[in-house]
Amino acid sequence: MDAPSPTPGSCERAVCRWAQPAIETADALVRRHRIRPERIAARVESFDAAVRLDSRASATTEEAQYALGLPLAAMVVRGRVGVQEIMAEGLRDEDVLRITQCIVMEENAAFTRRFPAERIARVTIALDDGGSSPSRRRRAAIRTVPGRTTRSC
Repeated sequence: MDAPSPTPGSCERAVCRWAQPAIETADALVRRHRIRPERIAARVESFDAAVRLDSRASATTEEAQYALGLPLAAMVVRGRVGVQEIMAEGLRDEDVLRITQCIVMEENAAFTRRFPAERIARVTIALDDGGSSPSRRRRAAIRTVPGRTTRSC
């Protein structure tokens, strides 16, 4: 599933391009399955460089731009990762910060071997419906090829 190229001079998201495959994957899952963010947990598998961006809470806009946890949580909660999500107010959003604590990052060695030619992320979201049934899992992966699906920001 390739994302369309953004318009010239713009970025798909206001964050590092290494984080974008995981963010796009989480966004696709949330939209496809109409997932509400109140009670979820997410597992992100990606290449080493992306996993090292893992930042639970970002103190500054610069940290947020080069993080994966906070932008991914913002996408799940707010449905977007724009300037507002990485500025002061967005960095203090309690719902976003709560979701950052529910994200587990894990390197996938196969994805790392394919980087930088491809940037791959697989996201699994577990839902807690508050009932007695076990969590339901939704899983998806997105692969981006530099120069074809995302723009260098």
